[in-house]
Amino acid sequence: MTVLVDNDAALKVCRYDLQDLAAHHFGGYNNLRVLESARYSLYVENRTRGLKFTGSQPALERLKAFLAAVPPLAISPDNPYLPALNAIPQVHAGEVALLAAAAEDIGTIVFTGDKRAIRALAAAGEAVDARHRLEGRLKCLEQVVAELIEAFGFRAVGPRIHADPTADTALRVCFALCSEQNAIEGLRSYYRDLNRAAPGLLAPPPAIIT
Repeated sequence: MTVLVDNDAALKVCRYDLQDLAAHHFGGYNNLRVLESARYSLYVENRTRGLKFTGSQPALERLKAFLAAVPPLAISPDNPYLPALNAIPQVHAGEVALLAAAAEDIGTIVFTGDKRAIRALAAAGEAVDARHRLEGRLKCLEQVVAELIEAFGFRAVGPRIHADPTADTALRVCFALCSEQNAIEGLRSYYRDLNRAAPGLLAPPPAIIT
């Protein structure tokens, strides 16, 4: 499946220097898609503003390279799911575009760092046709991190997340002690909490957090 990566997920995998592992896990950079506007929204061409997002020059360079390597996602203005998704206040325009594209193409999944958007989509219920189309095809950040640990081992993932405690609050909590057991328990807890709030929307979790 093609993986549609939102800006928040792209930013965080690059801050953690996990972009190459994530791309490999999902079948390569050519199997990923990002919004055409991502490089502007994340200010990768503006060092001063870009550093506010990435926290460091190396992370900014990784993000810039990631966005250059990933093909842009083409969004059709005639996508039939755009109007209803646009009407959900808690789902911003970028997330609307990704969700609408995924709803139209069942050969995709969405990797998102925006848990509020997932909860908002779930709360919209069956009134949004896209919800049914997206069931089982959304992956949250904690879920993908667990998949990377399962695929590449904790030593390849844990220390990188531990090294940047300001990138994401939930992952800071999970990896505060850089302990595999604590991290897995934390990732499991966050996944289950979101899955309860948005039943049916998340893809099944990897075995290590089931």
